[in-house]
Amino acid sequence: MKKIQLELVDFPILSQVAGKMAKDIRALYPVYEDTLNTQTASSKDTEGDFPIRWKSQINDYLFEWVISEMGSMTLRLSEHVRFKRNPPPIFYLSLGKYEGDKYLWEDPDGTPLDLTLDLLKELVNQKVKLFLASEIGNPE
Repeated sequence: MKKIQLELVDFPILSQVAGKMAKDIRALYPVYEDTLNTQTASSKDTEGDFPIRWKSQINDYLFEWVISEMGSMTLRLSEHVRFKRNPPPIFYLSLGKYEGDKYLWEDPDGTPLDLTLDLLKELVNQKVKLFLASEIGNPE
């Protein structure tokens, strides 16, 4: 499958695909209830204002999801003693365009993924597990 360079006409499609994915991710990783009244978990709709952000608790850690209009999803630490500003990403995917006007999620190396919600959850859990191992000091 051949990758095709993005053009201006692709941007509305990237936005649409990213907005739908934000809804799906929010169903898997809901808004952490203590942040419901904060700006990051505000009334932003998952089909409107970008970037779409919300905090979610995974394994007793608070993470922040950030979905961009240009078709990227990032999971990063929300609040951490070591990272007051610009916390590093724990998980990242972006959209690429392929032959046949297909838009596929790609890992940081540019490898296209046939992304299902089950695969997304598995990939996120792997990255969170790696983070937790480094945090605790017990790498596997």
